Amino acid sequence: MWLAHSAPPKLPGKGPQSYSNHVTGVRHGAGVRAERMLRFAAGELTSLKSELLASLDFAAEFHDLGKLDDDIQFVLGAGRGGRLKWDHMDAGIAHAMAQKQSTAAWLIRAHHSPGLSSEPKEQVGFGVATLRGRRDRKADTGYHDEQVLRTDGCLPEYVLRHQQACGTSAAIDPGALPHGLTLRLLLSCLVDADHTDTAVWDGEPVATEAPPVKWMDVRQALDRHLAELESDAEATDKNEMRSQFYTHAGRTRFEERIIACEAGVGLGKTTSVTRHLLNYAEDEGLRHLFVVAPYTNILRQTGRTLRKALGDLATDEVLCENHHRAEFGNVSSRQYSALWKAPITLTTTVQFFETLASNHPAQLRKLHELPGSVIFLDEAHAALPAAFWPQAWRWLRTLTEKWNCRIVLASGSMIRFWEDSKIIAPAVKLPELTPHTVMTENRTMESQRVRFEKLPGGAINTARLTELMAAKAEEGSGPVLCILNTVQSAAVIAHALAKMIDGFDALEPGAQPSLAERRVLHLSTALSPLNREMILQEIEARTKSDRADWILVATSCVEAGVDLDFQTGYRERCSVASLIQTSGRVNRHGTRVGSVLYDFTVIGDNMLTLHPAFKVSAKIVETMWPAIVVPDAVPSQLVTLAMQLEIKEGKGLSESIIKLENAHDYPEVADGFRIITSDTRTVVVDKDIVERVENRESVLWPEIMRNSVQLWSNRIKNLGMEPVYPGSDLYVWNNLYDPLLLGVMKGILPLVFANHGKELIIDNIS
Repeated sequence: MWLAHSAPPKLPGKGPQSYSNHVTGVRHGAGVRAERMLRFAAGELTSLKSELLASLDFAAEFHDLGKLDDDIQFVLGAGRGGRLKWDHMDAGIAHAMAQKQSTAAWLIRAHHSPGLSSEPKEQVGFGVATLRGRRDRKADTGYHDEQVLRTDGCLPEYVLRHQQACGTSAAIDPGALPHGLTLRLLLSCLVDADHTDTAVWDGEPVATEAPPVKWMDVRQALDRHLAELESDAEATDKNEMRSQFYTHAGRTRFEERIIACEAGVGLGKTTSVTRHLLNYAEDEGLRHLFVVAPYTNILRQTGRTLRKALGDLATDEVLCENHHRAEFGNVSSRQYSALWKAPITLTTTVQFFETLASNHPAQLRKLHELPGSVIFLDEAHAALPAAFWPQAWRWLRTLTEKWNCRIVLASGSMIRFWEDSKIIAPAVKLPELTPHTVMTENRTMESQRVRFEKLPGGAINTARLTELMAAKAEEGSGPVLCILNTVQSAAVIAHALAKMIDGFDALEPGAQPSLAERRVLHLSTALSPLNREMILQEIEARTKSDRADWILVATSCVEAGVDLDFQTGYRERCSVASLIQTSGRVNRHGTRVGSVLYDFTVIGDNMLTLHPAFKVSAKIVETMWPAIVVPDAVPSQLVTLAMQLEIKEGKGLSESIIKLENAHDYPEVADGFRIITSDTRTVVVDKDIVERVENRESVLWPEIMRNSVQLWSNRIKNLGMEPVYPGSDLYVWNNLYDPLLLGVMKGILPLVFANHGKELIIDNIS
């Protein structure tokens, strides 16, 4: 009996699984996934369905061919932890190339770490034929030759053993090699099938298929919910516009598969866009509704809105929120990966676009769920750095033209980059979902809601900023919002204000006020999603009350898409779009008088840190300030101009990514299309969950995500953190943690103070 896996620890009633069973399981799993996906193939892909299926089946059948090597079988039979002398993937590649199955050869190589290879570098070669050799593409003399000689000498025996175990397969004709998104999607089917079958073998939890959902039921539930809200709402101009917008969205259809939606503060963008997309999901029998947003707080609020609207329909299997990216390549951690199986999936723009760009099997594992979906890109102005949009647009067009997706790009301050031929060639005009009358009336109301001012005196330090905000809060005219560009800066200001206003030092032991008693609240990714939710609930309760003497210090996670309302705002200079979006949290409902949003810059004083990513965009804010403060300025025009200026100073990054994608240099595309440039790790802050994971108990990934933070991998060692068990991709937070104010910054700030302000935690867009 040939083994496909290392012998597991002895379990009652569980014997070794054969190579043939694994091959059969992966072939079946990959085929089922591909057939579901290819139902939605369109255009030129329609005639290639059988060819693509055959190539994938060949790859699934021979992906582990090299494990039939005698030396490898000996190690697998000896149990866990053995080191393989030979790289088993080379045999499958060699067999595929001998059969002229180039697509299968690419897939077999790519389903092993580190993933999709670089065609230009493969063509140059590593001293051996294209794709051959070991997975680590070192160019050392002889590094690959030894492996190739071993494979070529043993290949006939491998194939014979395979046929003895699995039978003889029918020959298939060679097909053209697909590249780009199509190749990534085929790889996704293979990887998910392989990882799932391996998880079953290891006795790990396996994500089951989501129960079927009837989009008609979802649509009717949403309609009922909105009707109830309208019956209870006051008869105001804003509520009338919101009702018109929702009705229009429910009745309107477009032939175009990508449309725009510019909807300002308070127009009910989330429910109207969702209602519109449900039209297509129902009419065209589509698989998923994706809501994609730049900040987890938006996803959380959207999730709450949809759960409230859908009631019993919104089970965890039907509606799933991904709070931050969770893909684990390590076998021991794969059960914690966040997959896109739910009919309604809420995910971040980081996860969405970096998955499209990825070459890594663990990250691509979920991609095959995307074809045949409706996609709501919320707060699209903040979805990507400006220079990434040209290539991202090409992927979105591929999803709509070749995979029958429909997409709405929505924002209150829409960047219409698609109308600029310097960004999108050729430029296009997208249909607008928001009725023109509603858009015009809302812009008029917006111009009277808040004014912009600069804090006088230039760059400001910690002491001066806290003094200004404390004085403003003491006036009692309304709550104060302060948004800073880094997690560290937000924690420093929150800590200083709590000492000044609430009278306690969060870094010192001793009694502290309850959350409800505090006047200073803090919100950033220094806190786990579970604790952020608790604090957001407190914030929302306060915004609905008359309490006027409190301050929220946050990062940009609250600047867009969340229903918060403050009298006064302070925004560290970041970008034109961020400034305008933050204004949507100040006098949000237009009922306050004299509301101001102050723009300011900070002194990098070893406590307040400057975010290097905003150097160019902050400079553009200064340049465009006269246009920003004009009372009747149109937000979409301002942010579009700002984006054009950012791309002009972006030194051609967008063009380089396009060239790399066209050249099929997948590792370089994945590396260049990094929205968060820091390599991060998931760190669990809940001791009970850590203990359960250490004991190898079943812990589903939503629990992991709700009780963890993301930290830079190069700081893990500095902070003295260890994996939950050897080889795991999950780490344990073993320092102080403050669930009510500072989160992990309670353990980090003392190190920051002693380390001259060197930042140790990533910003909030994970």
